[in-house]
This record gives sequence, C-alpha cells and structure tokens, in this order.
Amino acid sequence: MVFNEAARKLGFTERDSINISEFARRALGIDSHAADELFEATNTLADLERFVQALTVDSASRRRQ
Repeated sequence: MVFNEAARKLGFTERDSINISEFARRALGIDSHAADELFEATNTLADLERFVQALTVDSASRRRQ
C-alpha cells in the first residue's frame, strides 16, 4: 500500500507495513472482531448490508451519548 496523508492521519508511519484490513479498521473505527467479520471472504451482499446497518446504528448511538 502506498503511504499517504490518509495513512498518516490514522497513525501509520512510513516504517509500518500497512495492510488494507488494518487501514480500514482504523479508518472505520472498528475493532479487530468487527474487521474480521467485515472482511470475511465468504460474506454475501446481505451479510455486508447487515454489517453496515449494525455499524450505522452503533455509530448513531455513540454520537447521541
């Protein structure tokens, strides 16, 4: 992955080996378990839609607190 400003903002340095899963986990603010679910190779579109729905609800709940 090319090191860029987005990677820098997420706390990566030029010395880090950045994989897309870790980059997305930090960018989306999700934990390792959620990232594993999101990037599961056998996910269907319906699985991804459920995941996005759950993430959206969780995010909205945190903003209200």
